[in-house]
Amino acid sequence: MRVLLISPFAIVPRDWVPYFPQEPLGLEYLAASLVPSHEVGILDCVAEFWNQYRQLPDGSLWVGASLEQIRNRIEAFAPQIIGITMQFCNQEFAIAEITKLVKQINPYITTVVGGCAACAEPEKLMDRCKDIDIIVIGEGEVTIREIADKQALNLDVIKGILYCSNGKIVRNPNRHYIEDI
Repeated sequence: MRVLLISPFAIVPRDWVPYFPQEPLGLEYLAASLVPSHEVGILDCVAEFWNQYRQLPDGSLWVGASLEQIRNRIEAFAPQIIGITMQFCNQEFAIAEITKLVKQINPYITTVVGGCAACAEPEKLMDRCKDIDIIVIGEGEVTIREIADKQALNLDVIKGILYCSNGKIVRNPNRHYIEDI
């Protein structure tokens, strides 16, 4: 499977500028767990487009890649799965915009969201962001590999995820923490 992992753009108050990127260490762990069995790419929307700022009507700033730049990367890589990290609750807008864009590009791409903010209230996030296919709850290294290995099928046997089935949100049993990462 081709898996693209994305660290989203940021929406920040003007006084947070300059806004410095942070190493997407979580995505790097996920990538390491996927190779060599799967082809993996990482798009860090802030680090790769660190000097791009766009003022929004409310005075806040969009920092990083535009939706068009994200579209170009997705189309060039042609993934079957896109994983997006959500470290902070204020990233929900970015998550919603990116997952909506993904489904416009190709509705068959599986969208997976993980990270500590996604785990805080996953049912509410799934309900508000309709283009998310799977939310990973807890550590994602083993879970994302199982999702990719199973080609995002047979979700009922993958621990530590939340997904929709027949219009209902399903939460599978939690996965145990990795003892020796």
